[in-house]
Amino acid sequence: MSFYDEIFKQKNILRRGWLLRELDKKGLRIESDAEHCYSMTMLAFELMERENLKGLDWLKVIQMISYHELGENIVGDLTPFDGISHEEKLKKEHEAIRQIALKYDMPEIERLWLEFEEGKTAEAKLVKQLDSYDAVLQSKQYASQTGEDKIYQEFHSSCKFSEMYDNKDL
Repeated sequence: MSFYDEIFKQKNILRRGWLLRELDKKGLRIESDAEHCYSMTMLAFELMERENLKGLDWLKVIQMISYHELGENIVGDLTPFDGISHEEKLKKEHEAIRQIALKYDMPEIERLWLEFEEGKTAEAKLVKQLDSYDAVLQSKQYASQTGEDKIYQEFHSSCKFSEMYDNKDL
């Protein structure tokens, strides 16, 4: 299997948070992990231009975005509804990330995933915020399509990043 085959899997992993809300049964197409990462990348580019965020390593930001969901290729999209602790989820995902990094001799995958999960660097903090904010924006799309504002309100209220951009046209 090539690395392309590995990343291609992301196109077929549907975001479970949306599936658990049964949005597919309401006729909506469910976002994939690949689409989520693409949206985050586009948001990062938009912020880079708009906010002139100098001092950040933008290649690292884009790589971190691209790698942050790869563990789901092996363990699936684990959610709080799966009955496992956050620590167990991280342990499973870390092992999956390590397997992928070793398989393709790409240690940067594990290194950047760990940096993302630790959330201490400016790049990791931004990517974590974008991860949450993309969910808010996606929930807004689904709320608009279903007429169910509760979908949006649930995500909006849990995302501090959204408060910064409520009045901006994203």
